[in-house]
Amino acid sequence: MNINPNSKKNFNDEIILKFNPIIITEYLKWLSYISEKEVQQINELSEKPMYDLSSAEIENLKRFNESLKLIPLLKQYLLNNISNKDMITVHNYIMEYNIEDIMKSKLDDKEISEAMLIIDGVLRKPHSKLVKYALSNREEEVYNTLSMVEAYALYFIDKIYMNLSVQKIENLILNKYPNAMELEDYRAKEEKRVNRTLEILKKL
Repeated sequence: MNINPNSKKNFNDEIILKFNPIIITEYLKWLSYISEKEVQQINELSEKPMYDLSSAEIENLKRFNESLKLIPLLKQYLLNNISNKDMITVHNYIMEYNIEDIMKSKLDDKEISEAMLIIDGVLRKPHSKLVKYALSNREEEVYNTLSMVEAYALYFIDKIYMNLSVQKIENLILNKYPNAMELEDYRAKEEKRVNRTLEILKKL
């Protein structure tokens, strides 16, 4: 959901997602990285007269310029020193541009293949080491030192780690509630509990 930053509606009345610093740090790392592949593409487009550019090429230039403008806003976001209007700009960008697409646009086939080798190597390790790898590499000091290939690999290792965690929770629930109807009742009760908590928080 994109939000109009110039809307007269009160900022607090709009639905704004407060993004996890991990997400902001990830976008900042990738938008700050200008790959050789990207430089070549932008140089080629810049040499063309505007009337010769296709709609897709114009969109690519627009996206590139938007990403450059977003970098200082992401830094301010991490410092909690960002205006409401700029926060909406960050919100709209993240909702519109998927980080996975940004990553793929900056890496070449060789780099993606190298990342797949890293992923394969980590997945062959015991589950405890996979968890340790995912969590330790997400620490800001460590993440900022990762190469782009390593950061790309970590993105997918994170997804695998999260899926395994969800499966583990589901299995624990199924062990406690083996009957399908009981599991459905459990989920319904949990949903009601979460909704009640949200209602209470809204009134604070």
